Amino acid sequence: MLKELDGFRAVAVSMVVLFHLGFYTSAIPGLNEVVGAGYLGVQIFFILSSFLLARQYLLYYPQSADKKEYTFNFFKKRILRILPLYLFSSIILSIPVYKQLDLSLLNVVQYLLFIKDNLQVNVVIWSLFVEVRFYILLPILMAGMFYLSGYKRAAMYVIPVVVILYSYLYRYLELTINTRDAASAERLYSSLSANIDCLGLGIIAAMIYERYKQTVLKSTIVITVTCLLLACIFGIMYIQYHKLHTIINKVLVPLNNVLWTAAIVVVMLGKTTFFNKILSSKVAVYISMLSYSIYLWHLPIRLACVQLLHNLLKNGNEKYIMLSQFVLTILLTWLVSAISYRYVEKPFLKKKMA
Repeated sequence: MLKELDGFRAVAVSMVVLFHLGFYTSAIPGLNEVVGAGYLGVQIFFILSSFLLARQYLLYYPQSADKKEYTFNFFKKRILRILPLYLFSSIILSIPVYKQLDLSLLNVVQYLLFIKDNLQVNVVIWSLFVEVRFYILLPILMAGMFYLSGYKRAAMYVIPVVVILYSYLYRYLELTINTRDAASAERLYSSLSANIDCLGLGIIAAMIYERYKQTVLKSTIVITVTCLLLACIFGIMYIQYHKLHTIINKVLVPLNNVLWTAAIVVVMLGKTTFFNKILSSKVAVYISMLSYSIYLWHLPIRLACVQLLHNLLKNGNEKYIMLSQFVLTILLTWLVSAISYRYVEKPFLKKKMA
């Protein structure tokens, strides 16, 4: 297992959680800009997921005797990974508000099949809908890539590059043509077309890593390049957060995805730098292990904490609400995530690995 990926996953989920907590403070310069890009945390999730799944395909699909069975097992494992906690959390979160939900057969079926979310019991699940579409597309893209590799190995890169260019063109057109359209803003945020560049980048990252994984880059090179990439990422996040240079904003999200992908590959090829040690530490691995549960539970818990504290801390005590909800949300999210991982995720993960 590539433990550094656990660290990147921990970074991604931390960005999302801090963003939803609204934890901004002028006491720490630059924190607003980093935390303010919670959407980027989801993009990192997409890239990491695509990297791992594409790498598995590269390693095992060509050697599999029965290609159809391998693809069937791929979908089976994805269902066991994502569906149990998705259903469990949806049921739990629906209970308090079930009277306000339109539980028609069509809505329920679309929700269960990740087609459309008309229930809106947890706003963060939009990313799962995109992820499931990645699962459907990946075997098709990989089959096409293996077919092209029969002509020339470099031809394998054509398909993911086309996917990336399509996503960039889609984003540019939406930002250029439909600048005042609310539906366009939603599509830019949560549609498959706007996020599919992460799938292409993850595939390319997997191919590069597999080709050069025996190479160990010098620590000085890894540290220098990674620091430069992180500096560029922070600069882009600063521009985006402060809404500077409207024209430049049209390419910021795609560019940041490229930079994060490059940082992931460089660090993975470093193997021995302090970045690798931090990202593969026990804390990072533990947060990564709970990341799916943390992602699904943190926002509903935060909203409940805010409501509770607003009811309790009145009469001039508003200044304590922000800090209190931050601490309480973190503690409750950790507790609930640990429990749901142990009793909901883990049993199905064992079946997935069987």
